[in-house]
Parts: sequence; C-alpha cells; structure tokens
Amino acid sequence: MPRLKNFILVASFAFLGGFAAQLLMGTAAVHAQDVWQKARAFQISDDKNSRGIMSYINDGQPGQFFYDEKGQVRLQMGTYPAAGERGMPLLGLSDKDGHLRLLFRIFGENEVPVIIMKDNQGRDRIVMGLDLSSPDQTPFLKVTGKDGATRDILAQ
Repeated sequence: MPRLKNFILVASFAFLGGFAAQLLMGTAAVHAQDVWQKARAFQISDDKNSRGIMSYINDGQPGQFFYDEKGQVRLQMGTYPAAGERGMPLLGLSDKDGHLRLLFRIFGENEVPVIIMKDNQGRDRIVMGLDLSSPDQTPFLKVTGKDGATRDILAQ
C-alpha cells in the first residue's frame, strides 16, 4: 500500500510540474504551412549535385529548374510571369551545355499547345502546334532551313 501511495504522489507532482511549466513557458505552434507560404525559393542538392533542383515563385508564377551534376540546367518548367503570357505553362529541355533545345508550351488567346525545337545556335528550326488565334485550331508545322528560310509544311 505505501508503494501505491508513493507512486500516486510522484505521478501527481510530475503532472503538476509539467502543467506549471506549460503555463509559465508556453509553446509556439510550428506549422509547416506558414514556412511554405513565406518561402520564395528553395533548393534541393546533394554531394554529387551542388545545384540539384531549384524552385521559385516570381511575381506569383512558379518555376522549377533541374540541374545536372555539372551545374547545367537540363529541365525547366513553370508558368510565364510576363504580360500577355502570364500563367501560361511551359516545359523546356536543355542540352548538356544548358542551352534550350526543346520547348513545350501553351500559347495564344486560345491557349493552344506549341512545340519548338531549336538548333545548337538557339534558332527555332521546327515550330508546330495548333493555330494560335482561330477557333478551329488548325494544326501547323513550320521548318526553318540552314539558310534561314522558313517553310510552311502544314499551313495554318
């Protein structure tokens, strides 16, 4: 019986001590959501890739870059922040030197898909998609030759 009394007494004081500490010190609630709302950019990297993945928000529009082990951007995705294109999504693929080579995007007043393939000089060589302004969204395909002349393979 004395053991039970001692146990109850110790448990009671432990509870009261914890309760008093809580009242005196208080705790600040930590919410991950608050941190995410205030972060404008963050980066994920490791020992083999110092740049890794960089995510950001620019003027309300999100974007993300994926880097290779040499620090060159290989993949980018996000939405455009500029007027006239604001909120339009994009996905870009880059070569080993970080130059944009393939761009998938939504564009124009009809928000149609467009695919742009670039050469190693950054020039648009193949542009295809659906008509940017007509309601029937006719497909088009334009090819630019080495001479710089653009030909309509499949006209709008």
